[in-house]
Amino acid sequence: MNPGMMRNKIVFFTPSKSADGYGGFTSSGNSTSATFFAHAVEKSGNIETKDGKQNYYRQIEITFRRDAFGTGSAIGKKFTVDGAGFYKVNNYFNILNNDEYTTIVGTLEP
Repeated sequence: MNPGMMRNKIVFFTPSKSADGYGGFTSSGNSTSATFFAHAVEKSGNIETKDGKQNYYRQIEITFRRDAFGTGSAIGKKFTVDGAGFYKVNNYFNILNNDEYTTIVGTLEP
């Protein structure tokens, strides 16, 4: 892959948890866990109407160098592409020869 194609800034977030005072935890925001550049392509999108509200579900695919981010626990994490909207990781897989690159598929959270 041509390195010039990796022009989209990807920021991964990990949910921060804090004690709720009753023995459990509550999500209190997101902390940045990784930032790198990748090639992002919108793969699909559909509009669903639920309870009179329309939601746009957009699926995106990002490809980046494998050593940029450890994907062992990427499922369920959130990321942004060029700072626009939060995507949730659905799937990831290694591509090309010698597993040089990783591709992550994510869905925009409405």
